[in-house]
Amino acid sequence: MKKIIITSTLIVAAAIGLVGGVSAQIAAATATKPSDTNDKKVTICHRTRSFTNPYVKETVNKSSIVDTGAANDKNKHDHHNGPVFDGETKPWGDIIPAFDYGDGQHYAGKNIAAGQAILDNGCKIPAEPPVEEQANITAAAVCSDKKTGLVTVTLTNSGNASGIASINDTDYTVGANATKDVTLYDTGAGAKVTVMIGDTEVLNQTIACHETTPGTGNTGGNTTPVPSDDTKATTLGATAPVAPAAASEQAQATAASLPYTGANNGLMAIVASVGAAVAAGASYLVRRTASKQF
Repeated sequence: MKKIIITSTLIVAAAIGLVGGVSAQIAAATATKPSDTNDKKVTICHRTRSFTNPYVKETVNKSSIVDTGAANDKNKHDHHNGPVFDGETKPWGDIIPAFDYGDGQHYAGKNIAAGQAILDNGCKIPAEPPVEEQANITAAAVCSDKKTGLVTVTLTNSGNASGIASINDTDYTVGANATKDVTLYDTGAGAKVTVMIGDTEVLNQTIACHETTPGTGNTGGNTTPVPSDDTKATTLGATAPVAPAAASEQAQATAASLPYTGANNGLMAIVASVGAAVAAGASYLVRRTASKQF
């Protein structure tokens, strides 16, 4: 009886070992074999013809993508050519990730570099982040006309929103991508220009914009244009032109205003002698003429 019991025990143990080995082999085989879904399918963004819904998400067989050279392969997804949807270009192409297939073969993908964000978003075009609107204003001041003292301050806004700049405590609105000119005047000491953008001072300058007036030492402040005719000499402080008649009268007045001296007596005596000789000659001619008539 003891021998029979030992033999039975050995048979049972051998049977258990056999079952365990088979189970281990089955488990190992299951772990190393990929699923049919992971091995044969891939998710892509398939193009449509709609500008409002340019892609649909599809999980397709890899064999429907790869061109193997067969006659009907020209209809596969790899031939859905075109760039990633941009809202303008038509047609656009599929977005296909890279994958391995077959016996160690590799598909490089289509439009994946530019389209990865769309693929990751379930083949929906990601919403663009809102564009921040802001003004970007710069200022410059120049003398535009020295005769009038005109100074021009130019505000330039390169931003995408309107903004406000303050010039000498006066606010000016400058539109997006626009310029605005503001005029100031130099009244003699230079035109003070202070430009503020919010709390930031972007320009603080004194612009000298005037002409020096010749002959007077004036360094500015004249906002009246200088005349161009003969009155210009009077304006600048020189002697005005004198007419000939006025010159004769001026000479007589000058002679009359000369101080009296002894030399004047001799001159007057000579004049008197000449006058007497002329008078005597005239009297002689009158008498001779009268005697001939008689």
